[in-house]
Amino acid sequence: MIFKEIKETNSLVSVITVCKNADQTLQYTIDSVKSQNYLNLEYIVIDGLSQDNTVKIIKKNENFIKFWISEADLGLYDAMNKALTMCGGEWVIFMNSGDGFSENNILTKAMKSMSDADIIYSDTYLTNKGIPFKIQTANYEKGIFNHQSLIYRKSLHKIYGNYIVNRYITISDYIFFRDLKDIRVVKLDSPISYYEIGGLSSRSKSIYQKFFYDYLSGKLSYLSLINFLILYPAYRAIKNIIYDRR
Repeated sequence: MIFKEIKETNSLVSVITVCKNADQTLQYTIDSVKSQNYLNLEYIVIDGLSQDNTVKIIKKNENFIKFWISEADLGLYDAMNKALTMCGGEWVIFMNSGDGFSENNILTKAMKSMSDADIIYSDTYLTNKGIPFKIQTANYEKGIFNHQSLIYRKSLHKIYGNYIVNRYITISDYIFFRDLKDIRVVKLDSPISYYEIGGLSSRSKSIYQKFFYDYLSGKLSYLSLINFLILYPAYRAIKNIIYDRR
């Protein structure tokens, strides 16, 4: 992994929202994308055949959305792969419904990165019911990152393939980014996004999968895995109590 200095670029950025039955949160995310002052941006929405008012919200914003579709899919990562075939940006960021950019000029800051970088990432504001309560400090080398705060070159998929689509695997994005080799990475000083807790990646099943994947791929020691299996259930219980009181 190589860390690079920063300079300006005007590359096209594809911001993608994958959603289903998201009429309570989608407009917030759309407004957040609209607020960006980075002009070379396209917005794509992939809906999984919602049964609520999600499609109505999409249609209300059609003048801003470059492309959208609402159809059945095989889950989150199938929809994300579908989006990758439809977007034209050199750079891609997935911003789920309910999540948003941390500030209006954050993409402008991000795109002042060196033109030969492969990934631009940063910390994330964690929110609970829309209220920020913690900054998650990202560390790419340690596998601590959220895809809402990670902008990357679409061309990486030509080399490493698309996201794994399997109903039992809930960490396909994590696996994709952890498998990349000899990539050039920039970390911004400012958090990139607000991330609403409770999403797929924050569920216990996903946490367990991440630890077992890191162990099986040689990124985590056996002792660290055992410590996790012993301590994580207690940590989860305490965290749930704290969040429920907020």
